[in-house]
Amino acid sequence: MVDAYLIENEKAIYPRIVIQKETIDLLKEAPSNSRVKYKDLLTILNPTEDDFYYINYGYGLEVKVLIETNLTRFKNTNKPIYQKYLWMKNEYNKEIKKHVCGYIPEYQEEFLREHLIL
Repeated sequence: MVDAYLIENEKAIYPRIVIQKETIDLLKEAPSNSRVKYKDLLTILNPTEDDFYYINYGYGLEVKVLIETNLTRFKNTNKPIYQKYLWMKNEYNKEIKKHVCGYIPEYQEEFLREHLIL
């Protein structure tokens, strides 16, 4: 519990849920009948540059509108929240690009045009 508090205060600069690598590693050794499967968990986790993971919480239309609205709202301010929305935009765009590979090549460009935040 103390570790979670320290991580939240010292490492979680961006709006994300941060999990220690050691916690994820414990799941590798969970029994095969465990409710939480390591390989399933990896589908919603993204690694950070400082040996943590964070939960990828989505890339739906509501998230896109929220990010675009607040980027516009805070653009000309010096508030730290603008940096948080820039980070969210980059993460959102990474997820969209990850999922476009399932589309027929001639539709990929159209999909990206409609879904990426510029």
